[in-house]
Amino acid sequence: MRKTYLLFLSICISSLNAQSDLINLNNLYCNVSANGSLFQNENAWGLCNIQNSSFKSVMFTGHLWMAAEVNNTLYTAAQEYYLAQDANYSSSDFHFGPVADDQSLSAYINRYDRVWKIDRATIDQHIQSYSNAGYQVPDEILEWPAHGDTSNGEAWLLAPFADLNNNQLYEPLLGEYPKIRGDQSIYCIFNESDRHQPRTNLNEMGVEVHLQVYAFNPGMLVPLENSIFFSYQIINRSNTNYEEFYAGQWYDSDLGHSFDDICGSDSSLALSYTYNADSIDDPGVAGFGFNPPAVGFSLLNGNPGGAMYYHNSGGFMGPGAMTDPILPNHWKNFLVNHWKDGSHLSLEGPSGLYNNGNGDGFDTSSSAQPTNWAYNDQENWYCAPNTLSDKRQLLNVAPQALAAGDTLCINMLLSYARDLSDMNPFAAVTKLKTEVPAVKSFWQAQNYSCSENYVSQSESQAISQTELYPNPFNEVVNLSLPFNQGGSYTLYSLEGKKLLEGQFRGANPQLDFSELKGGMYCLVIKLKGREELQSFRIVKQA
Repeated sequence: MRKTYLLFLSICISSLNAQSDLINLNNLYCNVSANGSLFQNENAWGLCNIQNSSFKSVMFTGHLWMAAEVNNTLYTAAQEYYLAQDANYSSSDFHFGPVADDQSLSAYINRYDRVWKIDRATIDQHIQSYSNAGYQVPDEILEWPAHGDTSNGEAWLLAPFADLNNNQLYEPLLGEYPKIRGDQSIYCIFNESDRHQPRTNLNEMGVEVHLQVYAFNPGMLVPLENSIFFSYQIINRSNTNYEEFYAGQWYDSDLGHSFDDICGSDSSLALSYTYNADSIDDPGVAGFGFNPPAVGFSLLNGNPGGAMYYHNSGGFMGPGAMTDPILPNHWKNFLVNHWKDGSHLSLEGPSGLYNNGNGDGFDTSSSAQPTNWAYNDQENWYCAPNTLSDKRQLLNVAPQALAAGDTLCINMLLSYARDLSDMNPFAAVTKLKTEVPAVKSFWQAQNYSCSENYVSQSESQAISQTELYPNPFNEVVNLSLPFNQGGSYTLYSLEGKKLLEGQFRGANPQLDFSELKGGMYCLVIKLKGREELQSFRIVKQA
C-alpha cells in the first residue's frame, strides 16, 4: 500500500509539468525533450544557444542512435527531426517513458510525458530542512521518477536516489533525495518499444534509455561555462541477447549562419566538431560575425567507434550514398562509419588545413585506406573549405554486446569555444581542443558510476576523501591522504590549461607551488591504486 500511495501521488503531480526544459546554468544552454530529443523546442527551432553572444545558436537538433543484429534481423532506433507538439511523435522511433505493457494509459502519459529539472541547491536545502516543522518538500524532489508501476510492466527502480534506510523505496518525506550529477540536471526516460510511425522500421529492441543532461557551476574551471554533459543509461529490457550493439550521438549543428559550416574530428580526443569555413560568419542576426566559434561532442568513457558525417539530400549534387538515410541498413552503416551503400569511410587525399585538395571520404577504389574518423586532423585530413553543403554528424561508440538485462552507459561532453584574439576560424577548434582535456579530467574526478539504480548512505560514504590545507596558501599545499599510498597530481589554470604535473609519496606529502603567480587554480589528485580522481579549487595568495 505504501508503494502504491507514493506512486499515485507522484503520477498526479507529474501531469502539471512540461514536455521539455532548458539546461541554462551557464553560458551554453540547451533544450531537452521528454523522448530524448535534444535542442529542438516545441516550434522545431534549434535551441542550443550562447547567452554571451546575443543568444546565437550552435546546435539545431540531436538524438541518440542505436542498432543491433540478431539472427540476420536488423534492429534500428533513430530520430533526426522532431516536433514536440506531434502527439504521435512521427519521424521518431522513440517514445517518452520506460518500457511498459501499455504506454497509452493516461496515467502513464501524465507520469512520463515530461522532463525532471532540478538544481543541486534545492537538494542541499532539502537535506538540511526536511525535518524542520512546517517544511514542504519541493515538487522537483517529491515528483522524482524513482519507481515505475510494476502492474503495468514497468521496472520498480528507475531514476537513482539516496536510499538512506536501504529499503529500495524512495521516501523524500524522510529526507531521501534524487541522486543527480552536476549543479543543474534534467532527467528523462524514453524507449523505442512503442512505434506507431517509426522513422526506421518496426523491429523493436526493447531498450529503455535514461538520459541525464547536466552542467556545473564554473567557479572551479572556466571551460565549464561552455560545457554540457550527457549521460545515457541504455537498459536492455528484452529477453534478447544482442551480441553486436551499436550506438552513437547524432547531431545537426547550425553554428550561427549554418551554410558556411564545415566539420572535423580528432581521434586522440574522441572529438567530433564543427567550425566555420572562413574567418567571418554571416554578420546578420543569426551569424557570429568575426572570430567564429567551434562546437563539438567528445566521448567521456568507453571505446570510441569513430566520427561520421553525411550530407543533407536537398541541394547536394554528389553521390546518393553520402546523403540522408532512408532504409534501416543506412542508419546502421552510419553507426559503423560506412556510407549508405556499405562502403567504408576512406582517408582520402589528406592535404592540410584549408586545402581544397582534401577528399570527402567517399572513395570506392581498392587503394583507398579505410578510416573511422571523418576529417581527422590527426591524419592531416580536413574538410575542404569549398564543400559548404549542409552536413549532419555522428560520434559513434565501438560495437559491444548488450545481453538481456544488461546496461550500457555512454557519457558525452558538448563543448563550445571561441577565440576572440585570432581571426583564423580554426583557432576556435584549437582552443576547443586545449579545453576538452581539462574538462574531461574534471569529469573523471567526479567518479560517477555507470548503472547505479539507487545509492545507500553507506555507499555514498565509502570513498575516503583527501584533505588539503592551507587554502589559500603561500608556497606549499599539504595533503592528508586516507592511506600511506602516494599518487599523482595535475594543476590547471581556470581556463583549462595544464600548468604542472607530478608525483607524491607518503600519507602527508607537500606540493611546492612557490613559483606560481597569485590567483586561483584547479588541482586534480589521483591516489595510487585508485581509479577515481578528486578535484580542488586552490588559491595562492599574491
